[in-house]
This record gives sequence, C-alpha cells and structure tokens, in this order.
Amino acid sequence: MRKGVVLIVAAALALFAFSLASAEKEVEFGGKIYAHWYYDLSDALNAQGNISDVDFASYNAFGVSRAYIFGTAKLSEKTSGKLTIDINPDNTSASYYHMRLKFAYLKWNFYTGPQLGLAAKFGLHETPWNDGMEKIWGRRYIEKTPTDQLDMLTTSDNGISLIGDLGEKGKWGWADLSIFNGASYSSPWDNNPSKDIDIAAFLTPLNSKEEFANSTVGFQYYIGTHNDYNDSSQTKGDFKNNLMSIVANFQYKKTFALGVEYNSLGFKEDTASVGAPVMVDNKENSMAIFGTLWFEELAQNTKMLRTLDVFFRYLTDDPDAEDLVDERKGTELIVGVECVPVKGFAASLNYRTDAQKDLGAGVDDITNSYLFLNTLFEF
Repeated sequence: MRKGVVLIVAAALALFAFSLASAEKEVEFGGKIYAHWYYDLSDALNAQGNISDVDFASYNAFGVSRAYIFGTAKLSEKTSGKLTIDINPDNTSASYYHMRLKFAYLKWNFYTGPQLGLAAKFGLHETPWNDGMEKIWGRRYIEKTPTDQLDMLTTSDNGISLIGDLGEKGKWGWADLSIFNGASYSSPWDNNPSKDIDIAAFLTPLNSKEEFANSTVGFQYYIGTHNDYNDSSQTKGDFKNNLMSIVANFQYKKTFALGVEYNSLGFKEDTASVGAPVMVDNKENSMAIFGTLWFEELAQNTKMLRTLDVFFRYLTDDPDAEDLVDERKGTELIVGVECVPVKGFAASLNYRTDAQKDLGAGVDDITNSYLFLNTLFEF
C-alpha cells in the first residue's frame, strides 16, 4: 500500500516538473496599505475593549493598521506562485511594526475541463472561508471578516488544498478541501501529529440570470485537534474543535446587496489556573448582517455620485463558557459611506459602536464608539 502511494506521488511530481519545463516566467510585484484616522467618541475611556487606551477626552490618532508586499509568478500555463509579507503593528509594543510571512505557496492547475477545473495549493496559503468572505465583504481595509476578527479561524496556514472551479471558468462557484497544521501563519511550527480538515464551498446558484450573477451561498465545516505549544503534557484530544459556517448574500446588479453570515464554534480549553488541566466544552456563536447600496447605476448622470456606496455591518458574538470572563456578549455596528474613484484606491468615512454585556454581577455594560476615516492604497 505504502509503495503504491509513493509511486502515485512520484508520478504526480514528475508530471508537475514536466509542466514547468521550458516555461516563460511572468513575475509581478505589488502591495497594499491600510491607513486610517479615528476620533474616539466613547464616554468612558480606558474601558475594556477601548482601542484608544488613553484617559483624556477627544482622543484622535492617525495610523497604518496593515501593509502588504507581495510578488506573484506565473511559471507556466498551469503553475504559479505567490509570496506575501505582512507588516503590522506589534501587539506588545506601540513603538514599532514587525514583518512576518503571510503567504508562500505554489498553485498547480492540473486539470481544465469544459465544466470543471481542478487546482492544488501547497505551502502557506489562504484558508478558504476567510478568503471567500473577504471577497464578499470586500472591505478588509475597514474591518476583518467575523471569523478572523473573533479569532475563530486564521486567514492563512501551512497545508495543502484541492480546489474545484464549478462550471465554465468557475461560473457556478468553487469548492475546496484542505488539510492544515491548524497553527496559523503566526505559528509556523506544529507540535500536533494530527491535522485540521476544512471543507468549504461558495456557490452562485442564480448565475443564469445576469442581474443576480453575484449572489452567493456558502458553507464550511472545519474540524481540528490543534495542540497547545506551552504545555507538551497536553494531548491533541484536549483541543478538539469544530467550526461550522454558512453565508447567503443576495445581490442585484451593482445596485444593492444584503447578506447574513452565521458561525458556530465548538472547542475545548483549559479553565484551571493551577494544577492539572480542567478541560471543558465551550461554544461560541456569531452572526453578521451586512449590506451595500451602490450609486453606480442609481446616479448614472452624476459622475461624482457614481463612485460612492453606503454600507453597514452588524455583528453579534455570543460565547457560552464556564469562565464568566468569556461569557460576555458583544455587538458591533459599522455604518459608512465609501468612495472608489479609481481602481486601486478606496476611502471610507464610517461610524462604529461596540458593546459588551453580561460582565458579571454589579458590572455595567460597556459601550465604545468611534468615527473612522479608512483608506486603501493598492499598487
């Protein structure tokens, strides 16, 4: 059996090497910059979750929340590669930024048929759900997708993925089967002998009607046994977790869109502060409702208005844990106007408010609010 597997792998590698032979390489470089300014409207500064972390009123600040430098290479008609460096503020110090590898993978389009295309990614690459949701949400420079923001799922991990484009040129969507370390791109080494399995799909069932072609439904089931790096005495069985996600986004032309995403995470964690670990089952459910109204078609005779859209997202987070600190419920609302005058640049003025509830007996709910100006520069 093992000999047969080795022969299959060897044959696949030989076929892959043949596809690279005499390839005329095309290399491109680029980057993204997420810059912002915000004004703190919160009543109680230094409150838990307040991003300003200062004790004077009317606080405002400029900043760069993220920057990416990337290179892509088309090695042949069937093979390509990508390398991305992520530059972001250090969470432990406000005095500097640090760099880390976000993507480093090879993609092989090994089969192209009239109604099906098959490809594989190998290396440090996108987790399919976050990748698909970033395309639907479309405003990563303003805020992360829910599963990323709530730390339910990493955006990139080491592993291998099999991707299927459904219909001619993926007209009906795509499906993905992935095997990951489960350790995230921020933790490149994995102590867990078992791997995480991710099944995801994003489908466009209304594609036969042009005005609804971008309407999407998607689902994900992610299961894993990621181990704890800080305690080698704990085993993979102590960290079983699963994440189930669904999304439905209805879009009519480039006029309006309305969507809902639901995520349910089940996991185990150590709730003991001293002594032997005490593992308990926990759950966390989140739901996001989001929508956009574009003026591109509504204001065809007004050039300035055609570049504008208004959008919103309402996010709820409801943990269910034995630890009262982790029981607090959270909500977040983002409402804004966005301008996309040219390809590669976008700006948004938006209002945000978030609240934390169920903080314990005698503890008042906490509410923070901000006015943000976010920009995206892509080159």
